[in-house]
Amino acid sequence: MKSVDIMFGKYISGSWYHVQLLYVAREDCHADEELFIAGTEAISNIISSIDIDDTCMALLGRLKTDFETATQTLPNEIDEIVKDVNRTTAELEFNGYRFMMICRNDVDSTIPYDTASDHAYMMIKSIINKPLFNINCFELGVCNTFEDPFASNINSMVMEFFANGKFKFGTEEDESMVNLGNFLKEYNILVPRHETTYMDTSKLLHTLESVGYKYVIVVAS
Repeated sequence: MKSVDIMFGKYISGSWYHVQLLYVAREDCHADEELFIAGTEAISNIISSIDIDDTCMALLGRLKTDFETATQTLPNEIDEIVKDVNRTTAELEFNGYRFMMICRNDVDSTIPYDTASDHAYMMIKSIINKPLFNINCFELGVCNTFEDPFASNINSMVMEFFANGKFKFGTEEDESMVNLGNFLKEYNILVPRHETTYMDTSKLLHTLESVGYKYVIVVAS
């Protein structure tokens, strides 16, 4: 594990894929157990620096307590703590907020997070069979950065990982079955024209999500 992007944001109305960034930190965590320590520190910073409603504040406080308890409990069983963490983060999302800790091997922790650009994350925890305590807000993933806001849309979120070679969907036969070649051809035509919004990648996105991938676009604050 090289670096962890710790992010807190608010869902943009009408989309479960777009989160407006309210807080971000990039930390170096060498072991899974260190995620709880980094998360505790991040939540403390969020609570002290961001104006959020009382419900969200209470949920973040509960999450911080659970992280602290997990740190003290490990290496013993933490199943009950995990259940509460997952309930809390689900309730945060119900109230329009999202807390994420995305472990990455495609960037060094010494490289600052670009707060001026949008970031599309593709999270792959369930595919590579590394459960990270089965905590929903702990993810393994890769990222694409969009300096041009016109390029930051759901179609680009899906396609750019294929276009730049960061992701390959199974075998050539698998890619043929989902018509990936035609998707890429259309995407490459539309990218220089800033018109990727005119694509329809909904079926491809549904297929990827069906086999366990998760996506989010973190919109620059």
